[in-house]
Amino acid sequence: MNKKAIIGLIFVFLIFTNVSSAIGGTVETATSNDFEVYLPLIATSWRSNLPQGAYIEDFDNPQECWILGDALRYNFWDSKHIGWEVVANFNCVDGELQFYIPLTRHGGGDVDTWFVWPAVAAPISHEELPTTYTLEVSAAFVNSPLGERLWCAHWGIVFAANEDMTDLFTFQINENQSRAIIRYPSYQFPGNNNIRYQLNYPPDYDTNREVLIEAWPDYDYPIINIGPEYNTIRVERRGNIVDFYVNDELMLTHEFDYLPNDNVGVIGGSWEVTPIDLRFDYFLYIPHE
Repeated sequence: MNKKAIIGLIFVFLIFTNVSSAIGGTVETATSNDFEVYLPLIATSWRSNLPQGAYIEDFDNPQECWILGDALRYNFWDSKHIGWEVVANFNCVDGELQFYIPLTRHGGGDVDTWFVWPAVAAPISHEELPTTYTLEVSAAFVNSPLGERLWCAHWGIVFAANEDMTDLFTFQINENQSRAIIRYPSYQFPGNNNIRYQLNYPPDYDTNREVLIEAWPDYDYPIINIGPEYNTIRVERRGNIVDFYVNDELMLTHEFDYLPNDNVGVIGGSWEVTPIDLRFDYFLYIPHE
């Protein structure tokens, strides 16, 4: 289990604790009320260092996993394979949340798993989130061959979402060592933007459309690791101004005209290379209001 010490969190904690003292998928879900935090070089007093209202999930208890079971997606674009297909499986394995996306039919598998990117909300108890908070997640594509890439596979943080998780604002990194801010204004679980088959879509089909707020650049960032090495993403929201960090390096700051205020969580999945074994090591939420 890879619980990394995150040095940057020292400053976050010092600053804020001192100031404040039908085409969708189907899944079986479970939630957790276990609050733990990983502070640098502190092994026994995590809970006592948490600000009020903070939440951390380390996925150690499979019975309290955020999401369990299979995700179904209805294939309407491929006339040879119309119908429901199991395109992802979720579990808590070895203290990590697993998104597993099987081998696509294009590579010899039984289902079409191109462009599958499930998004899952963190089970934080709230009526409405504050507008100032920190989010942090560590994850990796653990089946990525050492030194090679699962081409364009991506994961990240849902840093703002509406109540039913159909309008998502995300910050993501990919196996090409790049980053982007992507909005899904009509998201439908478990995701699909199959550009290879869009000629077969209904004319007014808008589901799972991507809005690139900050596009993937045509160069890479050496600070972003390729799987199976882990990366840590941190998001600092201050109202509509949001800072985005990867492995403690500031990547972007963006001011938004609008952000929903009901959910946060994680997202990740495939482009065209499968299978995908994505593991989330922990998820941290710290409110600052």
